[in-house]
Amino acid sequence: MSTRIWQEFFLCKDEDELLTITKENNTCKKRTGQQDYGLCYTYICSAYRKYPLCKFQLKAKQSSDGTYKL
Repeated sequence: MSTRIWQEFFLCKDEDELLTITKENNTCKKRTGQQDYGLCYTYICSAYRKYPLCKFQLKAKQSSDGTYKL
């Protein structure tokens, strides 16, 4: 059984920049959760219904200073 490998690859300064990246990668918001460190957004491939084996996901974590880590 394979495990997920999360790679931190980008730091966004605001929500507009985050939305631009999600649109470029053809993703849609799946889940929003409140964690100890702030909000956490999970984005999945927007064609997941047509291609259920698509495993592409983005996870954005909001820091206390308003930046987002992808």
